[in-house]
Amino acid sequence: MKYSIYILLIFFFSCQSKSEKNDLALVVADSVSVRYLDIAITENTLNLDRYFELDSYVVLSDQSLIGEIKRTLVWDDYIFILDEVPKIVCFNMQGDLVYEINSQGEGPEEFGTIVDFGLGGKAEKLWLYDSSKRRLAAYDIKTGSYQYSISISFVAPSRIAVDKGHFFFHTPDHYNYATHPEMHYSLLYSVAGKQIDGRFFSHDEIAEYMFDYGRSHPFYYNDGRILYIRNFDHVIYSLSSEGIIPIYDIHLPEPLPLDLVKEKPNPMKLVKSRYSWLLSDCYLCGDVLSFLFSKDGYYYWGLYDLKENRAVNIGKNQMETSLLVDMTFDGVYRDRFFSVISSQVIGCKKDKFPELIPEKLHSLSEEDNPVIAFYKVKR
Repeated sequence: MKYSIYILLIFFFSCQSKSEKNDLALVVADSVSVRYLDIAITENTLNLDRYFELDSYVVLSDQSLIGEIKRTLVWDDYIFILDEVPKIVCFNMQGDLVYEINSQGEGPEEFGTIVDFGLGGKAEKLWLYDSSKRRLAAYDIKTGSYQYSISISFVAPSRIAVDKGHFFFHTPDHYNYATHPEMHYSLLYSVAGKQIDGRFFSHDEIAEYMFDYGRSHPFYYNDGRILYIRNFDHVIYSLSSEGIIPIYDIHLPEPLPLDLVKEKPNPMKLVKSRYSWLLSDCYLCGDVLSFLFSKDGYYYWGLYDLKENRAVNIGKNQMETSLLVDMTFDGVYRDRFFSVISSQVIGCKKDKFPELIPEKLHSLSEEDNPVIAFYKVKR
């Protein structure tokens, strides 16, 4: 088992004047033990039933048909899905529709484009980031009713995360503010969404390489804990309104040389290369770390047992397991991994493993909404 000490020289820059200084500032650890994980390809998907047990599943009602899914969060026995339409749909744990946020338009209580959303805060709000109107819009998390908006015209994040009402903005490049070096950071932090209160991970040559990074997102919710991965990085950070802590350094097989990225190659050259990269979808549950990465033009699903310090599975054959998983797990809720699996993939799984797929799912058609499956880690 390998450990190392990371010395973080992360500078805190305040946009506030002395008279406006806020007493609440983000605290960053000066040093912390980071665990190294050496990864090798295993292709062990046939044995995954030994490690995971299907605890429950939710068949989502067709009262609101879901398009291509951009993000799924589960909170307080509610399931929230952002799709490409765009709209946000809320279901309960019985799969019934609770509400939709789909009021797209020019009105003051309507949105233009939903780039991302987050949950959290004492007031139980759902926060929507509207890139067209450059604002954060707050909705009642239980009813979906619009409450108010905060202008964030000073920043153009590609993704957001919310922790206890505080905001993190992912800004992998600075093309929207090339002449404002104070914005040339990959991660920006705001106490209340009204100004930038912290800047972290300054941009370098890699930030100038335009690439739609990864499968989904740089922020990953783990039962209230947010994990974060910078573009082209292999370190997983834990984020909160109290601090930023590096916790895992993933050593992928044949990692992508950063010098190659600096050459700004055709993206397809990287996608088809033998190198491992695009680390994403990191979730931790029951001492098992789940993650995704790209290699040889495929997505590899990684499962690492932190307690036993060994890989459970590092492979690309997700369809060869009876687990109700499409590419990877999609989150953690109440000490369980959950996955969002399409009815089409369920159809393929039931043909391969008819006796292992719950009987209720056999009747689904390919036009039905997806299913949310919850898995416990066996110990």
